[in-house]
Amino acid sequence: MNVEDFQKAFKREIEEVVARVQRPYSVGFQDLSVALHSSAKKYLAGSIEQVTGNPGPSPEARKAATEFFGSLNVDDLCLAVACAKGDDAAWEDFFKDYRSYLVSISRTMTQDGVAAEELADSTFAELYGLRESGGSRVSKFSFYSGRGSLRGWLRAVVFQL
Repeated sequence: MNVEDFQKAFKREIEEVVARVQRPYSVGFQDLSVALHSSAKKYLAGSIEQVTGNPGPSPEARKAATEFFGSLNVDDLCLAVACAKGDDAAWEDFFKDYRSYLVSISRTMTQDGVAAEELADSTFAELYGLRESGGSRVSKFSFYSGRGSLRGWLRAVVFQL
């Protein structure tokens, strides 16, 4: 199922997710539905792939999507989507709220203050997306599904780097 079909099939559920977001930044229905589609493809593949045309999703598929979307950390997901888009306000909030956390994780892993700062800076660079693909910046944030907390996901990103 492509994003457009997903948006049509689960419009009501996506709108409910959008309504739950406390601080939307520059993220609207379109941006959030792309992120939700990506997450649903990963975690609900069987349910959403069976939805084609009319009459739309089965009651079981709709229930699975509603429960799944209800379990997501939508504010974290929205922040990640906004940062991936390059939203300045989102980046300011992310830096303010997560800089010390990233340095702390890095310090635990490196046991060295200077190395920890360098690892945290490298993590920020990867999150921002210094690499390009198809003429656009590729942010590590585009891989965050909202399934777990952003802090837990960031811990994994730092560990991988």
